[in-house]
Amino acid sequence: MKGIQAIEGDDITDWVAIVVHGSTQSSYDANHPLVACLRTRFSTIYSIDLPGHGSLQLKSDRELTYEEANSQYLSVVLPCVERRKIVYVGFSLGAIFAIKNWKELSDASDELIGIFIGTGLHFSETSLQNISMFFTVRHYRISGWVSIMEELHGPYWQTLLSSIRKWFSPEASPNILYSSSEIETVLGSNTYFIVGNRDQAFGADAFYVFSESQIIDLTTYTPQFLAPSPPDPLRGEPLHRVYLISGHHFSYFHPKAAFPIVAYVLNDILDKTCFS
Repeated sequence: MKGIQAIEGDDITDWVAIVVHGSTQSSYDANHPLVACLRTRFSTIYSIDLPGHGSLQLKSDRELTYEEANSQYLSVVLPCVERRKIVYVGFSLGAIFAIKNWKELSDASDELIGIFIGTGLHFSETSLQNISMFFTVRHYRISGWVSIMEELHGPYWQTLLSSIRKWFSPEASPNILYSSSEIETVLGSNTYFIVGNRDQAFGADAFYVFSESQIIDLTTYTPQFLAPSPPDPLRGEPLHRVYLISGHHFSYFHPKAAFPIVAYVLNDILDKTCFS
């Protein structure tokens, strides 16, 4: 099915992993560090394209509304979820779509665990401004990303940017901003967050809904994970809901940046939940 890449893993388990990329990326292949990490724990990993991205790129210059995008997202993800035990690992926008639809995903699956990287449960006015500024053609031109956008998303990549910007707009209805009921659904579920303390859109204030005892600060440990023998600060620690690491939203999947600690936290969550 278009939008789904099934990747064979190295382990035999009745759990299936779903990994969903962030905005303006495309589905992660078998060599991506996140998928490579999951391949050691699962027999199958479904790597998904978000609406308008990669293999689901736009075919015209008509903008994709959030309602249309959300419908397409569910049509791709639900067949992977139905009657399975699922670990859903979403980065940024890939996590936001899941949070918006967590009830639908939960109802369709036999069991569901969410690990959300680079996102939170609270949008502030400042974070909305940052998001809006990011999804502009000018920003992508200055950043030197035009050629990769054309390669990944075809000739209508500018329309994709405009579409995403409007998904976050308070003036659009419906939009991608969380409702109180959607937040409550996630709070009552097996969902965990890994976020950088210097994240532009989501920092520690994105988790005011959690008590301090549910948040563990690993920022001082992050640089040490590049050492030959990194420390093990989570040994003996209880399972937390939020893990703060040192870093920037766009460094999470850089193998030489923050990803080692992202993988470490992810494996700790897996060990204490579905592989306990």
